[in-house]
Amino acid sequence: MATVAGPRATLEAVAPLLTGTVSGPALVWACLAGAHSLARSGRCQEAMAMTERGHRAHVALGEPMEWYPWFHLFNRSEAQLSMGRLRDAEAVVRREYETGIAETSPEAQACFALQLAKVNLTCGRVRTAARHAREAVGVFRRIGRPVFLREALSCLVIAYAHLGEPRPTRCWKSWTP
Repeated sequence: MATVAGPRATLEAVAPLLTGTVSGPALVWACLAGAHSLARSGRCQEAMAMTERGHRAHVALGEPMEWYPWFHLFNRSEAQLSMGRLRDAEAVVRREYETGIAETSPEAQACFALQLAKVNLTCGRVRTAARHAREAVGVFRRIGRPVFLREALSCLVIAYAHLGEPRPTRCWKSWTP
């Protein structure tokens, strides 16, 4: 919903689910959408608290959902990046990236490679950012995650622009939704 209607509409939609009376999968989904939207709205401290609440509820479920518990940590790293807490974001992202690799989870690998690209771009480590963005692009293409693919391509284009390389056009042209 957040990618279509925006963060404000998403927060309005999930607010009734976050009152404290809802639990289980409904709470988990509300926290996922709410934390993402809060971070996008600049309400990063609230987003951090919501990622913690959502992650705890998700882990306690005992039954799998369509999205994994680590998506809350992805949202946490987004909020940390927005707050300029780069060391904290990098620690979360690097740990989850390595876990994704160890567990052979292409989705976790790609999501956290994307986050590593963002952290490295922010820190001025542009070549490292480009490497992680290329990795994320490749995996997102393979597993069919177009929204994340567009974000990874954006990071890759920015990294190439900083490096003065003319390759971004080829990246965009090769993307097929």
